[in-house]
Amino acid sequence: MGIVAEEWRAIEANPYYEVSNTGKVKSLARTVMRKNGTPYRTKDRLMALAKLPKGYRFVSLYDESGDRSHYVHRLVARAFIGPCPEGHEVNHIDGDKSNNCVDNLEYVTRADNMAHAKAMGRAGLCGEKNYACKYTEKQIRRGYDLVKAGAEYREAAAMVGVNHDALEAACRGTNWKSLGLEPIVRQVRRELP
Repeated sequence: MGIVAEEWRAIEANPYYEVSNTGKVKSLARTVMRKNGTPYRTKDRLMALAKLPKGYRFVSLYDESGDRSHYVHRLVARAFIGPCPEGHEVNHIDGDKSNNCVDNLEYVTRADNMAHAKAMGRAGLCGEKNYACKYTEKQIRRGYDLVKAGAEYREAAAMVGVNHDALEAACRGTNWKSLGLEPIVRQVRRELP
């Protein structure tokens, strides 16, 4: 992709903002009212783009209903590619979720998007490699060992610094399958009436 001349287009549902083909968003100059009732004129300004843990960029745009967050890649695609066909979503061709240049975006089906992510090595990450992972493999293994030795889930989780539900799921074999831990099955005690 060579040098791209920057082009700005209006954001469809919000007349106060524009998006560029390079993935920038700007607030347009307009007259607004101060709290004391006096009007003042704002200037065009670039909006700050926030970043989510997965790498996607988003921006908060004000409209009559208040501030609303929007994914930048969706704004760019809608403005420069057109409306998203039903059953499709935006794919980042180079796999870089922060690269929202229109040349890097395309509409694909969910299945095609997942296949592309897998081919790029960005899908199916297990354990600590998963972007949503909060705990280390060492914590989970240590908690598992404590439970196997007879500790209660809550007690073992507190000792290793993890959530007890996460530890219980790992011990039962529903999460952290990549560790190859043998599921622990405990009998549930039932009180007689």
